Amino acid sequence: MTKYTNDMKHKGFTVVELLVVIVVVVLLATITIVAYSFMREDAMDAKIRATTKTAGDALALYESQNGAKLAVGGYFSNSGSTDSLVPMYLPQGYRDGITSKNTTHTNHVFRWYTCNDGSRSIVVYASLNNPSADDLATFENIRTSCAHTTVAPNTGTPRYNYAQIF
Repeated sequence: MTKYTNDMKHKGFTVVELLVVIVVVVLLATITIVAYSFMREDAMDAKIRATTKTAGDALALYESQNGAKLAVGGYFSNSGSTDSLVPMYLPQGYRDGITSKNTTHTNHVFRWYTCNDGSRSIVVYASLNNPSADDLATFENIRTSCAHTTVAPNTGTPRYNYAQIF
């Protein structure tokens, strides 16, 4: 019979050690994946904010150069390879790759209206993925001041939660 002594060397890991390592790796991977998805949404929101500014400037430029007030409002719809709204002031593909988890169609990420307060102001609404408290407050202030009762936050689809006035 062989007797085992304390001075025998064991090679390898125990099952408990392996399980601890696996749990730690899974936990780190989960944290990384969640953080990455939030970073992607924040980057998309930055792109939506910039595109809102570009589109609003194009609408305002069109009105000032043509001396004509635009229609009451609408979506920035993509008809073929160019945008159907003031294509002469917007670069082709300016909305490419823009999505929001709060819309069902990429054409509905942005919407524009003229203010109902008698001014010639144009408002561009957008649907951010993760709006900040400041975004929501600005949205509500602009929506209320322009009397846009049909653009309500957190109701229906798309859900608008960001606005800029031009």
